Amino acid sequence: MKEKSFERTPKVFESEYRFCLILWENEPLKAAELAKICKEKLEWSRTTTYNRPYQEIS
Repeated sequence: MKEKSFERTPKVFESEYRFCLILWENEPLKAAELAKICKEKLEWSRTTTYNRPYQEIS
């Protein structure tokens, strides 16, 4: 029988995956540091960086 966690694998866009890589490669880091890295690597604004994880939850 399948485990529940594998029944529905979420789809992740390339930019979201790259965001996760930044988090994993640099953890622990402050939100301001994360915003700076995301601006350099993803060309995201500070507000996009701060809001992105919460957009996926809702």
